[in-house]
Amino acid sequence: MGFSAVSRFGVIASGLLGALTLASGANAAVTISSIALDTPGGVSGTITYTPTTPDYVVNAGIGRLKLTTDTGDTLLSYCIDIFHSLTAASFTPATITSTSLSSTKIARLSALLSNGEALVTDANHSAAEQLAIWEIVNEGSGTYNLTAGDLKVSNISSSAVSLANTYLSNITSETWTADPTLSLAVLQAPNNQTQLVWGTSANKVLGAVPEPATWAMMIGGFGAIGATLRRRGTANGLVSVR
Repeated sequence: MGFSAVSRFGVIASGLLGALTLASGANAAVTISSIALDTPGGVSGTITYTPTTPDYVVNAGIGRLKLTTDTGDTLLSYCIDIFHSLTAASFTPATITSTSLSSTKIARLSALLSNGEALVTDANHSAAEQLAIWEIVNEGSGTYNLTAGDLKVSNISSSAVSLANTYLSNITSETWTADPTLSLAVLQAPNNQTQLVWGTSANKVLGAVPEPATWAMMIGGFGAIGATLRRRGTANGLVSVR
């Protein structure tokens, strides 16, 4: 199982998403040095995935994770791969649109995280968010229900399952919609669980939000470029823009 009770969270059926195909990206590798359940905690239960032969059954810890990088950054994540354990390693970040997830699944994951994260205040709500992610990524029947279909759960808190099914209903009815400004990204490493990160965590791994010092360097660089262009404009007999 790898990382104790939380080693298998997630969802990527090998036939459904393969290894979550990623485009080669320019984002720097992210080294995860420690893994733990986030403060709200989680629950445990049994996950059964039926498209495999025989059925794939695994006992898992279920809830939001807190990943700590070797540089001291904290990333919040959920798993989307039940077929591997999660261990400390170097991960490659990429935008979620570079994976083989369909646009519908990506939109539904975004709607879930845009609305459900504010509700993650205890173990059942944390587990519900993870369960809903599994269902969105894995279910191929067209109907979301964690007690039936391709992905089923058992021996688990009924409150967590009920909450997850409510979240999924809110998404399919479009009561919950995606925040278009919410960034989604994945972290992937060979023979390791693929992790889903969002918001601030996604921006960190994608380098989308420069640190203050980086902004200062960029602004200084723009000023230097502008000065160079003005000098070149004068030398060529052109009127420089000021």
